[in-house]
Amino acid sequence: MPLSRLNFMLKLHQQLCEKWQLQRLNVPNLSRELKDIITKALGQEPQILELPQNQQGRRTYCSFCDYKKKRMITTYCKCGKAICGEHQMKSCPSCV
Repeated sequence: MPLSRLNFMLKLHQQLCEKWQLQRLNVPNLSRELKDIITKALGQEPQILELPQNQQGRRTYCSFCDYKKKRMITTYCKCGKAICGEHQMKSCPSCV
């Protein structure tokens, strides 16, 4: 049975956007929530990211947050950059 016009357009939209969505997942500073939304739309399992080893040090601003947020943290990535909870992964985007 042939596809209806609506179903054809929905499948076409999904096929055209899939490559862009996969490319978007590789953007290092993309928020975790947006990555979860994209993986859900692609039908993939969301990746469970491990937190970096908490290297305690002096308090400083997150290296990846906008300067307006001014998040004071004491957690550092393995490369030595300060990294907040929003940006924590196995390693910071620069190390990847």
